[in-house]
Amino acid sequence: MKIRKSVKYICICISVILIIISCINIGSGLTENNIINTNEEIYNYNNKFSYNYTVNLLDNEFMPEKSMGMSQNYFVTDLIDNINLDLNYTYKGSSQTDINYDYQIVGVLNAVYVKDGVECKIWEKEDVLKDLATSSVNDTSANINENLLLDLKKHNQLVKEFEDKMGMSITADYTIKLKIHTNTSVQDVEVKNEYIPFVKVSLGEKVTTITGDNDIENTEYVSKESKETKNISIPYLIVNIIIFIIALFLLKFALSHKSINIVKNEYRQELNRILKLCQDKIIQVSQQPNIEQGKIIDVNDFGEMVKVSEELFKPILYWFDEKTEEAEFSVLSENVIYKYTLKK
Repeated sequence: MKIRKSVKYICICISVILIIISCINIGSGLTENNIINTNEEIYNYNNKFSYNYTVNLLDNEFMPEKSMGMSQNYFVTDLIDNINLDLNYTYKGSSQTDINYDYQIVGVLNAVYVKDGVECKIWEKEDVLKDLATSSVNDTSANINENLLLDLKKHNQLVKEFEDKMGMSITADYTIKLKIHTNTSVQDVEVKNEYIPFVKVSLGEKVTTITGDNDIENTEYVSKESKETKNISIPYLIVNIIIFIIALFLLKFALSHKSINIVKNEYRQELNRILKLCQDKIIQVSQQPNIEQGKIIDVNDFGEMVKVSEELFKPILYWFDEKTEEAEFSVLSENVIYKYTLKK
């Protein structure tokens, strides 16, 4: 049995590829285990911060109150004596661990000058309001509660003096920052956390406002990468063995059969096309027409033969020469023979 050369090459390529893939899969399945990397959440923790304050007023003839709470959004600056500020922070983890933490409270005076719509920071001064403190607990949570008594009269006066001496109108505020660092370990994974909530008090204005990160919280998640060993399944091995056997049979089939080249015969194609398109005008004869009876005119294009046939109302005689494998087409009139030869 003979097959086309292109088909033979395709079969060989496919069989070789299947043999290689199946051999790799079978080899890896018999010698190694499949290792799958997975990320598993092992811990999560939550940072929660809130603050509360009371503004204590100086004795004055305008307001009978001695203090004002958070229900008031702004306060007359010249009537403020001090601010009693409570800072509350909670760290809460998803499981009990050794939580080590430290914290510090600082106050930062910031002054900004606006030029052509662009803010330029021109002054920054930092005060330590609470020295660094460290602690640790073996629990699911850790808490920090601190009380500060802020007297900002000197800071307000300092801002006014700066504006007077420098001849500049600035925007200033005093920011209280609670700088917190926590550290714990879960399943040999170190979990570090830095959290810095703040409370901001405006300075140098007729009215003082207090804003900040009140009643906010965020949750972070900790994952651990683990490797899971999974043995290869028996069906997987069977499928690859079947593919290997099929590939071997396909390779044997391709190598055991001779290949042939099928060459496109343009001569036969053209002859068949002519016979098919003009079958109502062509009459096939068994003998070559007698071309000695008249004048012979060779026609170079078969389309001209069709025109001659239609004009003379004569059929096109077709005769095939078996020796030369040439096809002769002719149209006979009284004294003229029109002839077209299709050569191989």
